[in-house]
Amino acid sequence: MQAFNTHRFGLVRLWLRVIAAVAVLMALASGAAVAPDEGVEPGVLPVQAVTAIPASRQADRVCVITVKGGIDQITAMSVARRIEAAEN
Repeated sequence: MQAFNTHRFGLVRLWLRVIAAVAVLMALASGAAVAPDEGVEPGVLPVQAVTAIPASRQADRVCVITVKGGIDQITAMSVARRIEAAEN
């Protein structure tokens, strides 16, 4: 019974990571869809939207996981597997 609970906890943790990754991707996608101002090319963020990030918050490791098409059960498992591989 203990092994089942450990496995179940691992699956819950994995799904939470997948959900978090999808939420981040959606937030990034919605932030990039800024209505163009006069004289600004489409897809280019205005200068006011760019902020500096302190060097202390710089990431040592970065991983980009691309998702094409809809997210079904297989895609979610694939993203979770890639997150797990990137963490190790």
